[in-house]
Amino acid sequence: MADDLSGAAEAAGVLYRHGLRATVSLDTRSDSGSATVFDLHVRNAGPGAAAKINTELSALGTVDYIKIDSQMRGPLAELVDAAAQHSPVVLAPALPQLNRSVSGGVLLLDGVSLRHSEHSAWRTEAGPPPDTLAAVCGSHTPYPFTLEDVRSGAFAQRVAAGRIGDVFIPDSTTEEDLRIIAEAIRTAPALVMPIGSAGLLQALVADHSSSAKTEETTPDASEKAVLVLGSLEPILTQQHAALEYHATTVFARPDVATATLSALIREALTRSPRTIVVKTQAKHGVHDVNVAQRVGHATADAVRHDPTIGLGLIGGETARAVLHALGERSLSIRGEVHPGAALSVTAYGRRVVTRPGSFGGIDSLTQITTTLLGDAPGDRQEEGIQ
Repeated sequence: MADDLSGAAEAAGVLYRHGLRATVSLDTRSDSGSATVFDLHVRNAGPGAAAKINTELSALGTVDYIKIDSQMRGPLAELVDAAAQHSPVVLAPALPQLNRSVSGGVLLLDGVSLRHSEHSAWRTEAGPPPDTLAAVCGSHTPYPFTLEDVRSGAFAQRVAAGRIGDVFIPDSTTEEDLRIIAEAIRTAPALVMPIGSAGLLQALVADHSSSAKTEETTPDASEKAVLVLGSLEPILTQQHAALEYHATTVFARPDVATATLSALIREALTRSPRTIVVKTQAKHGVHDVNVAQRVGHATADAVRHDPTIGLGLIGGETARAVLHALGERSLSIRGEVHPGAALSVTAYGRRVVTRPGSFGGIDSLTQITTTLLGDAPGDRQEEGIQ
């Protein structure tokens, strides 16, 4: 299970990479018969998050992994509390491939804490980040472990003796550290609930790759692509500027009504070029769920009539809003554009790529567009977006 849709798709992409048929479900009551990642849709649930998390955990029954944001956004304290009521917990949000590590029980971005990092996604959040991982443990006892503890085997010994309510917080800086942590979880004599980023999930499934993944067809390349930039991450501005496709940009300003925005997107779809970028602009530079909902409904209304229009949905709240407005309840994973960016197909055959806002290199949007449209040289330009 994951706290938002882009995180759920990221996790499902990891499962697909290791040979598993994977589905993202927007409805916890559905059962696809494949490895399923459920989007709890609680990233911005506020005070109601705890009740919803506990309700959904009870409804799901068996949960193997809780996927969280690698920068600790969302209702992390509520997720830890819900899990720790039933088993020991290992809390490991490190994602070494993006230089996100845990040292001294503190999450670091490029060696700098969330509070002080210039690259922290918390700059677009209304409140401050937690200073330490222990700060999200609430009434449960946190047990921090150093890198030496992890690498010497002391961490694994303590996890094996874990009790309900224990929250183990191991330092980790490398993928090998996550592999050791994963092995401790797998070999524990009783259930231990892992709560972490896609990094720990990959470590858990890496040794269990399967060749049994059913061959599944993916619809032909989309006729047009709509990229919805719902995140306020600074990297998105750079990725947008570096887009190697001719594109029409529609700015979703805070003062534009939903119907007007939808009309602007529909009008752009009637002419060249084949790529349309919908760029969110929020008041005061702070993430606003209401803006995501408005952009989602406007985009869905504009593309509803034509499933050959592919979607690139950046940011979990916006992705959820678009898909929910389209009536989609699940995504069938068909691959990864790059780590974090999952290619999927909806029940109506629409190609969709989802991605968390802070992921991808400078060419991420170009890769996503190529995946949706196919590599058509006539759509490309030499100097980025016009």
